[in-house]
Amino acid sequence: MKRMPFERPTDYSDERLIKIDEQICSLFELFLGEQYDCRQDRAGGSSRHFTYNFIVSPPLPDDISKAELVFREYSDPFREKPTGLEIVMNIE
Repeated sequence: MKRMPFERPTDYSDERLIKIDEQICSLFELFLGEQYDCRQDRAGGSSRHFTYNFIVSPPLPDDISKAELVFREYSDPFREKPTGLEIVMNIE
């Protein structure tokens, strides 16, 4: 089987997105509301692209419009000391 060459999965049309992507990838917790338990499942990436997978329980509804995703940064691995940095995404 012939190995395919690696191609970067994301081309940024706006260079400002690179910094936002890096900040999101350094965060540890996803918060969707008190009714959801969110935990990181796995992560991976390269020098300019990172991917994080989260397990959300109970499952999200099919229509997630109006949902708010909050990524919170913590300074410790036990998520007891928040840094105050949050990135909020509103789904429309």
